[in-house]
Amino acid sequence: HYSFTPEPLDSLSIGISALNELQTDPKSAAPDGQPFLSLRTAPHYLRVLFALVVELARDINIPPPPRKAGKDPEEHYGALDHELCVGRLNELVAHFSALVQSMRGHSGASIISATIKESATFLGWFNSRALPFISAIFFTDAAGFVAMLKTLQPATRMLQSLCVDVKTKLQVGSLGPASRVKRELETLLYKVKEMLQVNGCRAQFWLGNLKHKDAAGREVGSQMAADTPALARKRQAEDERD
Repeated sequence: HYSFTPEPLDSLSIGISALNELQTDPKSAAPDGQPFLSLRTAPHYLRVLFALVVELARDINIPPPPRKAGKDPEEHYGALDHELCVGRLNELVAHFSALVQSMRGHSGASIISATIKESATFLGWFNSRALPFISAIFFTDAAGFVAMLKTLQPATRMLQSLCVDVKTKLQVGSLGPASRVKRELETLLYKVKEMLQVNGCRAQFWLGNLKHKDAAGREVGSQMAADTPALARKRQAEDERD
């Protein structure tokens, strides 16, 4: 249904609302209107909804940034309807951020893994396509673009916490995707800083050190957990399964 819906944005909103209603207790009833949604099936919902966000993002058809140095960015993006593209970007960033945050408080390994793996694809697209476009037309609505980035910020913080959770619990199958997400988050951070610097909005950017927290919001150490015999056996079993 989500993959072939004629109203993808409406379906995204419905799916995100259902995920927000999902309880952490496995015995809880399914959310209204979503009889198949449970802690067990939530990762499948996440994969489909994240894929829908990415599909809608690619449908905007923002071209890659100009390869030749000195080419006028406005001319490069001249064929796009800027107002339409910015409106769609605002919608997708809001839906992406809400989708990531819908799993706040859930600590299941499969849920965390699905969230991390699927988020990396959207962040990669945003860094390579959306940010260069926003930077090129930033002066047209600086306050609006800063607001868009602030909408994205809670999702980036949540993803950082999930990556810490994966590292702390030695979830070997998710360490690779977590590394990719962290690279995309770092790229996003420094590209935003550069964009604001170029457009004279450096005061809008503040860089600090985040506390290391797990998926439940508890503060944890920044180092990988000690490799106890139990953790070693778990990691060996996961390696063999992979």
